[in-house]
Amino acid sequence: MGLIRTTLRKAFGKISPFPSYCEYAFFIKKKKALARNGNAMNFSFSQEGEDLMLETMFYKFFGKTNDGFFVDLGAYNPLKYSNTMKFYVKGWRGVNIDARPGSMKEFNKLRPEDINVEAAISPDGKQAVYYEFSEPTANTFDSRAAEESLKLGLTMTGKHVLDTYTVNELFEKYIPEGQKIDLLDIDVEGFDSMIVQQLDWDKYHPSIVMIETSVDSDNIIPEIMEKNGYVLRGRTYFNDIYILR
Repeated sequence: MGLIRTTLRKAFGKISPFPSYCEYAFFIKKKKALARNGNAMNFSFSQEGEDLMLETMFYKFFGKTNDGFFVDLGAYNPLKYSNTMKFYVKGWRGVNIDARPGSMKEFNKLRPEDINVEAAISPDGKQAVYYEFSEPTANTFDSRAAEESLKLGLTMTGKHVLDTYTVNELFEKYIPEGQKIDLLDIDVEGFDSMIVQQLDWDKYHPSIVMIETSVDSDNIIPEIMEKNGYVLRGRTYFNDIYILR
């Protein structure tokens, strides 16, 4: 995640809709009752309500909200700031991928029906240094971003040499053969542009793609997305949302 995002989160934070796992467990017990009664679940797990925007787009453009398949690259946490948890609650399933050591323990506990993968993505699939901080949103493979986080006063809690994989290697390994991807969420520690450039769009063509917004002036993501048949349909401070034509 970008340095700007980390700074804003540190300054303002966000109250999770489920501050504890006990509350989450209680909610899950009530899920079927909520569904039977037709109650609208108009809460958001995302940082800026992106999941509510996505839910509306899936209903408006594809006529669906209650079933689907997602891939969450840079999943971070099963609840906090999650753009896919709301869909999991509604019955969707998918693949969650994050590089942080130990990150999948929480996913396996709270989202056992997903495919949860602890793996790092890079352009070449070689080993890379992963910098881990007391504020997990600052975790990064970028040494310059790590230095800036230290200047902001964050504490580095670990420095790991990790095996990495290309995005297509991970897709081939973990996405079931022939599985249609409805939602692809990309937020991968500064590698967002690289993923968009390298993904095999001919083989994998998600209905909706959400990508962390880059502050780089030479951002090539819009051009690549348009070339592969996508139209920008939504935007928040941190994310752009593209829909397949």
